[in-house]
Amino acid sequence: MDKNTITLFVYGGLLKGMTLAPFIEGAKYLGPAFIKAKIYFLGQFPGIVQGDDIVFGELYELDRKELPALDKIEDYHPDNIKKSSYIRKKVEVNTLPGKTKIIADAYFYNRSIEKDHIYIAHGDYRRFIYEEEKENCWLINSVLGGKTNGVFKDLEQNLIVKTGTLQFIDTQKSNGSISLKQEKIQLIQLDKTQFDIINSMSKQNKEYLSTSVPFYDETGNIDVAIAVFKTLA
Repeated sequence: MDKNTITLFVYGGLLKGMTLAPFIEGAKYLGPAFIKAKIYFLGQFPGIVQGDDIVFGELYELDRKELPALDKIEDYHPDNIKKSSYIRKKVEVNTLPGKTKIIADAYFYNRSIEKDHIYIAHGDYRRFIYEEEKENCWLINSVLGGKTNGVFKDLEQNLIVKTGTLQFIDTQKSNGSISLKQEKIQLIQLDKTQFDIINSMSKQNKEYLSTSVPFYDETGNIDVAIAVFKTLA
């Protein structure tokens, strides 16, 4: 990454598949990632504040010239912090599945959390929205970064119905440049009842965590799936 670009961690409306995603279509998608914070649904969009939860999102590399437009979307005024609904600041980001640590910018909520704001305990805004709106979802039929250890045994009756490609950050070199990797994946489709199995597994077994990730399908289009990752433990 050179001085003319910036790495941005997004976790809300800018995520692939979400309402504001078209605003960063020209940015370079790097892969899934997470930070330590707390995330709330504020009524229309989410906001993060300082905290020790895992908040999931995506990393992008974009031209610094695009920042003023994004700052406007996020109601961030660098010259007037009190007026700003969000503030952009540096944060340590963990990539998935490799868990490389990268410093990136992210927009933090700059107002008080109110009683009617909804705490998103699993830390994934896109999953929060999809669980409300979707009748089914794709699941990547493998544990990323570790062995399955029977994680999907209760879903084995499902036939694999789709293949695709997942992109993620492989390594970061000493000069700051990032190496990307693309991995072939197989997916099965779950309904809401079956998806509860994955939710339950993530809550009961701290060896794994699950989150939504974008992938490229066989035709090169972007879709969203649930991925299960090994935890840091």
